[in-house]
Amino acid sequence: MNKILSFLKEHWIFSAVLIVLGIIFLTTLGKVPLWDWDECLYAGYAESMKLSHNVLTNYWNGQAILDKLPFYTVLLQTPLLFSDSEFALRMVNVVATFVLLLFIYLFATDRFSKRVGIYSILLLLTGEVLVRYFTKISTDIPFTLFIFLGYIVFTSRFSTRKRGLIAGFAFALATLVKGFGVLPFLLSMGLIALLFEQQSKIKLLVWLGIGFFVLVTPWLLVEYSIYGEKFIHVYFWENIVQRSRYPIEFHFGGRLFYIKSILREWFPWVLIGFGGLISILKKERKTIELLICIIVPFFFLTLAKTKIEWYAAPLYPFIAIYLAYSLDLIFKKFKVHQVAILFIAILIALDGFYLVIKENKFFVKNVTDDSRIAIAKQARMQPESELNYLVQFSERQAKDILNPTLYTSFTWIYGGNACAHYYSKKRVRYFYSVSDFSLRLKRGNGLFLIQNGDLNRLKGYKVTVVSKNSDFTLFKL
Repeated sequence: MNKILSFLKEHWIFSAVLIVLGIIFLTTLGKVPLWDWDECLYAGYAESMKLSHNVLTNYWNGQAILDKLPFYTVLLQTPLLFSDSEFALRMVNVVATFVLLLFIYLFATDRFSKRVGIYSILLLLTGEVLVRYFTKISTDIPFTLFIFLGYIVFTSRFSTRKRGLIAGFAFALATLVKGFGVLPFLLSMGLIALLFEQQSKIKLLVWLGIGFFVLVTPWLLVEYSIYGEKFIHVYFWENIVQRSRYPIEFHFGGRLFYIKSILREWFPWVLIGFGGLISILKKERKTIELLICIIVPFFFLTLAKTKIEWYAAPLYPFIAIYLAYSLDLIFKKFKVHQVAILFIAILIALDGFYLVIKENKFFVKNVTDDSRIAIAKQARMQPESELNYLVQFSERQAKDILNPTLYTSFTWIYGGNACAHYYSKKRVRYFYSVSDFSLRLKRGNGLFLIQNGDLNRLKGYKVTVVSKNSDFTLFKL
């Protein structure tokens, strides 16, 4: 306890940032309903795992999901021991966020200076994508955490075997959380070893590979033994190769997609990065390492055809530290007065905390459920175990017109409304075919959900309306 108090006193600015973030997070976690799709998907995975005790495969709505890895779902079992509320489930990412911030601060303070550590944290809060997922049920924060941990250990002062093995474990955990998006970072570690390791380069990389494959390979073998070629096709071909070759599920974007995204989110602070060029000219290892961990993964992200903003989230800790160090170099180069340094820190902090407050709706008193979640909660109160749902017209149309190369085997199982399953607490049958839905109506005796624009399809049926809002109607036959 004394050590903790001593740390808080010595690093009081960092501690103050964490305390303010903690107040914002803990008072808003349960205020906003879960998002479609990701939050409701992972919440559904977690509840299915709790019921089935199957920790090797994600299940959702009664179906095995082979394009998602299960370790994040395993992490979600901890809050489920206490509650399945939005507040409880989101706590996993809050804890991961604080650990990530601690690692970034300690790393930047150790490798550079305390001022760089403080600025790194403040600058990180201005990166919208990462801030958005601090308090959401999402793999992105733990994925980023384990990747950054792997980098810290790999470039640490540990022995060759220890840092290679532990770094491999960290990258393996990142893989088991989200996927093989860690490969560009592993390549970055290889480049760092080849450029800067004076001895035992190959030995270090061998231990890195051992640590990585020891954790990842068993899961791959078990899944293959259960699902065979289907697993290979879904996980490797569709989830990796196809996403690289085609813009899956309308996630289009040109070569400048991530450049525009980063410039938009980090402006004007990203302009500070030019100051870091001074250290590159001096061939400073610590700066070049950061740039390798930014440029190499960025290159592969740009090559992939599927463009999604949060794919760049693992770059953000490296960007924040690089920008903080660049700013510190500018301060030293031009001998900036302490008052000006403090003023700039306040400006960055205001920018970051404004974003945190906005994303978490800190000053919003009442957040009402949207129409989809409200109707799903009404369905929960009905005794039926199954909900028959004719998905909305736009989702049906997308399935009809989308080229098969632009979707995967699991694109059309969520009905564009994964929260219907989580909030109704029922098995949901998502109908993409109007004719199939009509056949189900003819059988009668069930609970049904339909968008109000499709109500004309109920002509001739004697329905009992259970609930109706501006967009949806819940009824029985």
